[in-house]
Amino acid sequence: MNTVIDRGMHVLHASWFGCAAGVHTFWLTVECDAEDESRAVLPPSLRSIANITEV
Repeated sequence: MNTVIDRGMHVLHASWFGCAAGVHTFWLTVECDAEDESRAVLPPSLRSIANITEV
């Protein structure tokens, strides 16, 4: 969670965490024009392992 907080409070406010349910994953909803733009919002340590899904 600290990794997300370090990106800024706006990223934290757009994030959903599953830790309370035992799912140690977070979901982030952003509006971007391209996948690489949305990946750039993530902390550098998570960019290569993130799953980006267009909705």
